[in-house]
Amino acid sequence: MSKRGRAAMVLTMTLLLCDVGGTFVRFALKRQGTPMTVPQKFRAADYPVFEEAARHFLASSGMPPDGISALGLAFAGRNTWQVTQESVAGLLPRAMFYKINDFEANAYGVLDISEESFLPLNAVSLPKDQSSSKTKCVVGPGTGLGLAYVLEGPQGKMVQKTHGGHMLPAGLGEDSILLFRSLAALRSDGTIPIYEDVVSGPGLYNLYRVFASQNHLGVEYRDTHEMLAKGRNDPLVIQSLKVFHEWLGIFVHQAVAFGNSYGGVYLTGGIMDKLVSLDLFDSPTFFEAFYQKNVPIVMEDVLATPVYWIRDEYISLRGLCTRLETITKRAS
Repeated sequence: MSKRGRAAMVLTMTLLLCDVGGTFVRFALKRQGTPMTVPQKFRAADYPVFEEAARHFLASSGMPPDGISALGLAFAGRNTWQVTQESVAGLLPRAMFYKINDFEANAYGVLDISEESFLPLNAVSLPKDQSSSKTKCVVGPGTGLGLAYVLEGPQGKMVQKTHGGHMLPAGLGEDSILLFRSLAALRSDGTIPIYEDVVSGPGLYNLYRVFASQNHLGVEYRDTHEMLAKGRNDPLVIQSLKVFHEWLGIFVHQAVAFGNSYGGVYLTGGIMDKLVSLDLFDSPTFFEAFYQKNVPIVMEDVLATPVYWIRDEYISLRGLCTRLETITKRAS
C-alpha cells in the first residue's frame, strides 16, 4: 500500500471495541478524530457466540460490518466464547484483529485516567522518599480476580499483566486452611485453592454457601447478585462479606509488596462496583487487612500508598482504545 493509501486508511479508520467479561460484554465504536461512542452492555449468556453479539451491536449502532477497520478485544478467561481472527472474518472482512486480556486493558485505562474517574478510599501522607516507587497496582474482583501493574521506565509507561488471582493464598491458621478446603470441595477440577476462590463474585457466593452448610442451613439466594440485593441483613451474608473484604485486603497487601507498587492501588471489577453502589464496601475490614503489621520498611510504604476505586465501568474499553490506536498508528 502507498503512503497516501495508508494515510487515507488511518483517517477513515473505525475501531470496534469489545470488553468480553465472564458475565457481561461491552461494546463501543471509535472513529478517527472523535471520542469513543457511549458504550452498550449486554449479558454474554444471551449470545451463544461472539459474532451474534457483535452483529446485534453493529445493527443497533447503524454501523455496517464492512466499515470496521479494526476489532479490539479485551477478553476474560472466564468467558467460553472462541474468538479468533478466522472466526470473525466472515462478519468483519476488513478488520485487523487485536486481542488482549481484559484486565490488561483495565491497566491500560489507568495509564491516562482522569481524576473524576476514581474515588480515593483512604487518606495518606506522602512517603519520605516520593521517588521510591511510581508503580501502580490494578486489582479487580469480578467474575474472576484480575491483577496487573502499571510501570514507569525509560521508555515511558507500560503494563505488566499477571495471573496473580490464581496464586495460592497465604493461610494464616487452621481456620483459613479449613475455609479454602471447604471452598475447594465445591469444585471438581482438582486444582489448588487460589485467591479467586474467595475474592471474586462467585467466591463471595461460595463463602455464603460454605457458611450456610456449616450452620446446617439451606441456601436462600440463587447467585451473588440476588444475595447482595436481598440479603444485606442476613447474618450469613454479613459474615461472607466480612471474610471477602479481609481476604481482599490480604491479597492487595501482597500484590503491592510483590510488585513494589506503592504508587497507588486502583480497585475495579464488577463485584467491586456492585459493593460500592450498594454501600456494602467494608472499608474498615479491608484496610485492617491491607495495613497488616509488617516490618517497618514495608509498613511505611504501605501506609503511604493511596487506594482508589475506579468509578468508570468502561475503563477497560478506554484502555483497549488507547492500546489499539497505538497499534494501528504503528501499522500505518
